[in-house]
Amino acid sequence: MSPSTLSIITPVDSSVYATVQISSSEKVQASVEFATKAQKTWKKTPLKQRVEMARRFLDILGSRKDELAKELTMQMGRPLRYTPGEIKGTQDRGKYMVDVAEEALKDVEVHEAGLEGKFKRFIRKEPVGVVLIVAPWNYPYLSSLNGVLPSIIAGNSVILKHSSQTPLCGERFAQAWTEAGLPEGVFQCIHMSHADTESLVGNPLVNYVNFTGSVEGGHLIQKAASHKFIATGLELGGKDPAYVRADCDLKYTVETLV
Repeated sequence: MSPSTLSIITPVDSSVYATVQISSSEKVQASVEFATKAQKTWKKTPLKQRVEMARRFLDILGSRKDELAKELTMQMGRPLRYTPGEIKGTQDRGKYMVDVAEEALKDVEVHEAGLEGKFKRFIRKEPVGVVLIVAPWNYPYLSSLNGVLPSIIAGNSVILKHSSQTPLCGERFAQAWTEAGLPEGVFQCIHMSHADTESLVGNPLVNYVNFTGSVEGGHLIQKAASHKFIATGLELGGKDPAYVRADCDLKYTVETLV
């Protein structure tokens, strides 16, 4: 199948804001093979070095807050006065992740009465391999970071498939990781069709899938992954109901909820 393109229609004025290339099925397969090879080396990189690279990545994102915020508004329509907050929130959450990484990933010693001094028992946290992340449009930087950053710090390689409404967010992640010095193949942003995404979920080289989206989409992810006995992380549907009282400031309430 030959590559095609995807046009981003901005909600701001319904024009074509940008166009990205959709990868062919062959390129998707080559990418997951590349990720598998890259991960075997990356997992041997000392944790301290992985953490420092993650810090550089976050610094690069933060230095482009205004540029990223404007681009985000044009992709998904959130007012410009709000989008810088997501970039800052992404950076703040990421900084917490890197601060706790060494403590979170260290060996857990297991002690049992009567065996002290006879055995050293511990639980070691090993990377799973290739992580596929399918990210949504509504908080495209924050939701992506939730899977991307801890996966890479833990020694995995990541393939990010972003929403068709916000694909440039994935490209900005890729640019920042490259500038931070991340080895090629450890992080890849791939624009692909739904059919190729489903196929990639079932690919034997993919070891974990993280998906944020609809309940229907979650069922499809679970079905595609079911024959491999791999774990999936699914965040599905909206869970934020709100009760609007008759005596509220309606203008403020609409802006806040919508």
